Amino acid sequence: MAVVPITRNSIRAKQIKRASRAAVAACAALFLVCSALAKVAIAQSQSLSDLSQQQKSAERQRAELEKRIDSIKKAIQSQETEKKDVVDRLGQSERNISRINAELDRLQEQQDETEHEIVLLRRQADGQRILLAERQEDLGQQIYTQYTSGLSPWSALLSGGDAQKIGRDMGYLSYVARARARAVEELNQALLSLQKTESEIKGRQQKIERLAQQSLASKNELEKEQQKYQGELAKIESDLKRRRAEQGRLKGDQQRLDSLIGELGRTITQQRELAQQAAIERQRRALAHQQQLAQEREAQAKRAAEQAALAQQQAERAAALRAQAQQKQQEALSQQRLTEIQIRAVENDIARAIGPEALDQAKRRMTAMLNQRAQSQQQLAAARQQQENAEIEAAKARLARERALEAQRLEAQAREDERKAKALAASTTAGIPQGAPWPLRGTIQGKFGRTRPDTGGVWRGILIQAKAGAPVKAVAGGTVVFADWMRGFGNLIIVDHGNDYMSVYGYNQSLSLKVGQTVRSGQTIARAGSTGGQVEPALYFEIRRGTQPIDPLRMLAK
Repeated sequence: MAVVPITRNSIRAKQIKRASRAAVAACAALFLVCSALAKVAIAQSQSLSDLSQQQKSAERQRAELEKRIDSIKKAIQSQETEKKDVVDRLGQSERNISRINAELDRLQEQQDETEHEIVLLRRQADGQRILLAERQEDLGQQIYTQYTSGLSPWSALLSGGDAQKIGRDMGYLSYVARARARAVEELNQALLSLQKTESEIKGRQQKIERLAQQSLASKNELEKEQQKYQGELAKIESDLKRRRAEQGRLKGDQQRLDSLIGELGRTITQQRELAQQAAIERQRRALAHQQQLAQEREAQAKRAAEQAALAQQQAERAAALRAQAQQKQQEALSQQRLTEIQIRAVENDIARAIGPEALDQAKRRMTAMLNQRAQSQQQLAAARQQQENAEIEAAKARLARERALEAQRLEAQAREDERKAKALAASTTAGIPQGAPWPLRGTIQGKFGRTRPDTGGVWRGILIQAKAGAPVKAVAGGTVVFADWMRGFGNLIIVDHGNDYMSVYGYNQSLSLKVGQTVRSGQTIARAGSTGGQVEPALYFEIRRGTQPIDPLRMLAK
């Protein structure tokens, strides 16, 4: 069976046609009533008999009119019952879509967290690869040094050279062997650590794949719900063809909304009356809090000055220690280089020595030089230790500077808290400020005070074209006083901003907050949609001062 596409123009044309039929029926009924009243008025000047006959005729006409009205009421009640069943099913479908959207948001947050963990692990893996390359370079350097020097345990033993030189060479080779063993061990540890990190990365990647599969499954479920929603919406549009004009239903919806807002306004007024009783106490507490903040700010300023002075002292001490350590290290290095030159000279003297006396003298000089070299090495180690101590002092100085900066930041924060406390104590304003942010940016399809083509009435708010799922944001801070599905407005949320101001957001795809939650200006409170029988995604937005709607364009930013 072919499906006839439903357009907005065709819907509006049918709605206007039904409204015209309803208007004709209403005019006919009014004409009958007026005719009966006219006949009664004329009968006052006629005889009692004629008056009686006309009265009976009017009674018959009234009975026929009441019978007709009862018939229309029964037909409307039957249609409204059928409409209620379909709209209730539509409301349940829209609630399911809202729930699945929330689940998709949760899965997206988990996926973002996992991707962040993978980025951190990959950075760790890059660091381990760098460490591995360094270990490989160190090992290669050791092997290259041994190869270029021509040293090995066997060549040293079989060289037939001097025993002491052989001993020194053997000691050097032993040191090289131990260094090589350590390098190999460190290389193995780096390899094991890299393998572990790569295994963790694979695990995280598998977790992301699972999350992606879950997201896909949820998305498929959402698409099924959307298809179900489209089917329900098509059925509603089909049922609307058999129903009376939309004017009465929409006016009834508006009356229900007015009744809800009026009840909320009365409740809020009662709450404000109770809150006013505690206003003086809050003011007193605010002033006491302001004094406390001032004392804390003074104490924080004192601590900041002390931290700054301490940081300066530690920085000066660290600079002096660093300069002294660098000087001693340079002196130790110079002495060590001089000692090495002298040792090589003595080694040459030993090699050229002729006779036992010259050889003994050269050996004594060698012993003295070796002792001097050991002493210079100790001095160099002490200088390096002093350099490390200087670096520790420098780190302490940096920490002291950071603490001083933190103290200054806390002092500034204390000043800001004090300023806000003063502003809060002096402020009595509430409500929605002029130039408030828009709840959603888009083309305005219906303006405040303009005629509504579907009902013949006027817009009490504005209708903003939107993309399905676009975030809807609060125009000012306040408290959520209503958040549920309502006939004619779909998923509806109402925020109380104080000073008798409330903002209304309708046709939402899903609601992000619950009744009683505090909302700040610009916070996402819902996502735009087409619930409540709306054909295309849009946001219906109202601003109320008490029960009186006002033009939102006068309050929102230009």
